[in-house]
Amino acid sequence: MHSNTSAKDFDAECLIERFNERAAIMEYCGGMSRTDAELASYAELRKLVGRHLSGRAVVLPIEIRRVVSASVNKEFTK
Repeated sequence: MHSNTSAKDFDAECLIERFNERAAIMEYCGGMSRTDAELASYAELRKLVGRHLSGRAVVLPIEIRRVVSASVNKEFTK
């Protein structure tokens, strides 16, 4: 996280939009599978939002966590 950016600077709608946009770019322009693109997008967001001052991870919106969870479950139940 940039030194002048805090977790509270990101609202859920902004994070969801960024997640979906990055996943789409990685899938279509980067040639990744949808699952890999969603996981990579999630990892980027985790780095972006960082941690609270207490050291606890910032919780990403449930909509993003559901998409990633469904992708992982689908991948491992093939």
